[in-house]
Amino acid sequence: MITIDQLNIYRKYGGHEDGLARVGRTSEKQLFDNNDWGTITDNEQNIELIAKGLTSNEFKNKAFLGLRKNFANKAYTEITKPISGIIEEMKQQLFQTFLDCLLEATESITDNYFLLPVAYDKEHVHRERNYCYELYSQIRQILPKDFPYTLSGEVNKAGHPLVAPHCGDIIPDFLVHNPGFMGPDDNLVIIEVKTIQGANYTQEGKNLLKDMQTIHCMTDLNNGYFKGIILIFGADNDNKKNEIENKYREICNTEKVLLIFQDNAMTRARVV
Repeated sequence: MITIDQLNIYRKYGGHEDGLARVGRTSEKQLFDNNDWGTITDNEQNIELIAKGLTSNEFKNKAFLGLRKNFANKAYTEITKPISGIIEEMKQQLFQTFLDCLLEATESITDNYFLLPVAYDKEHVHRERNYCYELYSQIRQILPKDFPYTLSGEVNKAGHPLVAPHCGDIIPDFLVHNPGFMGPDDNLVIIEVKTIQGANYTQEGKNLLKDMQTIHCMTDLNNGYFKGIILIFGADNDNKKNEIENKYREICNTEKVLLIFQDNAMTRARVV
C-alpha cells in the first residue's frame, strides 16, 4: 500500500519520476517498488477529475474503491483532501443505495424463512439465523455490481485490536465494509437483527440492549461505521415496539443508527 512517506516524496518531485531518478536520495528511491509511482499518478488524476465533476457515479465508485485499497490511512487522508466533501456525499448515497436494497429484499422473505416450520408442532417460530441467511441472499441479488463495499455475515470481531478495547467482543449479523481494512472510509454499515420475541432489554434479557450499545459504539468509534441498522422482525406487537423505539431513542444516535421493523413475511420493512 502507498504510505504517507511515498506520497510526500512523489509530491516533492512534482510527480516526475525522472526527477527522483536523477537527483533523488537512495533512501527515497528504495521506498518505491514496481508500479507505486504509477499508482499515485493514476489516483491523483482520478481525484482531479472527480473534483471537477467530470466523472460518472460508476467511475467515482471504482476510483473510491481503488483509493481505499491502495493507500494506507495517512496517505489516504492526505490524497483525498480535495474531494473529502464529495466522499461524504458518496457515502451517504451508497448507504441509501444499500438501505433501499435491504428494504426491497425484505419483500422477498417468504413464510418459511420468516416463520420456521417445526416438526410435530403446529406453531411456527421466528429464527434469527434462518431469516438472516435468506436476507443476505436477497440483498446480494439486488445490490449493484459496481457497489464498492462487500456485504459480510457474522464477522467475528472478538479480540480485534481496534474494536475489542472499546466495544467488546462482538459478532455483528452483517457488515458492509472493505474486508481486511480499518481506514477512514472502509466501514459503511453495521447491522444487528433480532426477532420480536428476542428483542428484550430488561435485566433478565440483555440481548437487544447489548446490540444497541454495540451499534452505538461501533458508529462512534474512530474509523468506525458510517451508519448502523437495528432490524427487528416478527408479528405485530405494538406495545413492545413502542418500548423498543423509546429505548432506541434513549441509547442510539438516531442520526447515525436506524431502527427498522418488518411485521410480516413478503412485506416491505419500515424505517422508524
